[in-house]
Amino acid sequence: MQVTGKRRRVSAVAAVALAAVVFGGLTACSDEDSGDTGQSAAEEPAADAGDASESASPEEDAPAADAEADEGGESGGLHAAGEAVSYAGGVDITVSAPEEYTPSEYAIGHTEGNTAWKVTITVVNNGDADYDTDFLLASARAGDDGVTAETIYDDPVGLGFGGALPAGQTATADFAFDAPADAATLSVQIEEVLELDSAPATWGLEL
Repeated sequence: MQVTGKRRRVSAVAAVALAAVVFGGLTACSDEDSGDTGQSAAEEPAADAGDASESASPEEDAPAADAEADEGGESGGLHAAGEAVSYAGGVDITVSAPEEYTPSEYAIGHTEGNTAWKVTITVVNNGDADYDTDFLLASARAGDDGVTAETIYDDPVGLGFGGALPAGQTATADFAFDAPADAATLSVQIEEVLELDSAPATWGLEL
């Protein structure tokens, strides 16, 4: 009976020792996990700060981009008679000073009591390809109020340039506009109707 009790005590001591070893191992693992967690937590804010810095960069660059856009959109204002204006494809256009014009009895667009004014529009193709003049639109406004000056069609006046203009060539055409008798100015605008990115140019002419 004494031997059996001694064996039980030895077994109990061994069990306690084994439990201590196991418990100690678990504690060490827990400490290592805690250390890894703490290190990861410390690294994450730094990464977030970097992301925040990168996301702020496009906003800082935005004012510069806006400034470039504003600069590219400046208006050319009014052009004087005979002043050449460059259009897309190396094309230069000028509008002459206006001359009073007497429409024929077959003219369309003239109202009795108004004064008809004729201008000569010149197109110079300095580009490398043909230029289609059929898509040039000429219009006008008269006086300080900017009332529409109707285009007068009176063959050959108002019929345009006649199609494609080869590279290196020049074309001229006469256009007439109907203005109130007391109008002192005529603003002639020429627009490329198929060029969506091309801004029309306007010539300010004295009558």
